[in-house]
Amino acid sequence: MRIAGIDIPDNKRGEIALTYIYGLGRSSAIKILNTAGISVDKKVSEWTEEESNKIRNLISTDFKIEGDLKSEVRLNLIRTLSEASGLKGMVLGQSKDLEAEKNNKLLELKDIINLQKLKTGALFNWSLKSANILAEQNHDSLEKYADSIGLAFQIKDDLLDHEGTMEKTGKKVGKDNAAGKATLVSLLGVENAKKRCLDLCEEACDSLDFFGAKSEILKTAARFTIERGF
Repeated sequence: MRIAGIDIPDNKRGEIALTYIYGLGRSSAIKILNTAGISVDKKVSEWTEEESNKIRNLISTDFKIEGDLKSEVRLNLIRTLSEASGLKGMVLGQSKDLEAEKNNKLLELKDIINLQKLKTGALFNWSLKSANILAEQNHDSLEKYADSIGLAFQIKDDLLDHEGTMEKTGKKVGKDNAAGKATLVSLLGVENAKKRCLDLCEEACDSLDFFGAKSEILKTAARFTIERGF
């Protein structure tokens, strides 16, 4: 069956078919079906001609559902995620990391920080930036949180590689030291690295004070980032 120019699988329940094809949330798909008077469990192949026409009319007249994303919001999410994970973000950071490793180049502290901002940091940043995009807001504090916690996450990773155990971390440790690779820990020193982790966590949490009690889950996540043992 074709609806609004798109093939709908006949063997799927209406709710699943609308979610699968149009990327609607479950509540949105159910709302369309309820408006059309169709059971959510009824397969597309079982819809009557009248029911099919109701669905066609609802979708073709740009049925508005609370919680559905505007096309420009969807595109902005896709674009910014592509940038964060692609040649402007994680891919670029990884290539710089591999290039330094291949050429046995010892990076300076500022180089490692910039590199990590492109790798782990870029995805942390996008995760918070996406909240701004979804809400159609522009809270700089969210991206400040992401930058701080992204770097803290990497320092903690370096600390775990330096002094952790395979039993606790679930992975081989001491790899960076064995490879003679410069890390945030080797350049800062263990104690300074731990202090920097704490400072970054505090900066991240402070940046969220604007949101009051609503920010507690993100503050808890920040603390977990530097307290984790794996």
